[in-house]
Amino acid sequence: MAYRAEPPDGGWGWMVVLSAFFQSALVFGVLRSFGVFFVEFVAAFEEPAARVSWIASIGIAVQQFGSECCSWVPRPSEGSGGCGDAQWAVR
Repeated sequence: MAYRAEPPDGGWGWMVVLSAFFQSALVFGVLRSFGVFFVEFVAAFEEPAARVSWIASIGIAVQQFGSECCSWVPRPSEGSGGCGDAQWAVR
């Protein structure tokens, strides 16, 4: 008889991985596809292109700055090399 090991978290870790994937895809997708909507934004805001371009610039700056700030936040699993981060995030 084959032994089948159950995941210690009941398989919830895969939901964390899936949600992280979707979050990354949506954030990067919106920021990178801004050029598709740029002409419409210029027309809707009735502003010069130089002023409207700040929307994407600020969005990317916040994303980059926020990811750097979050890398300095201490985590409870620092000693384990990050092995318990996913379990801590869902509690």
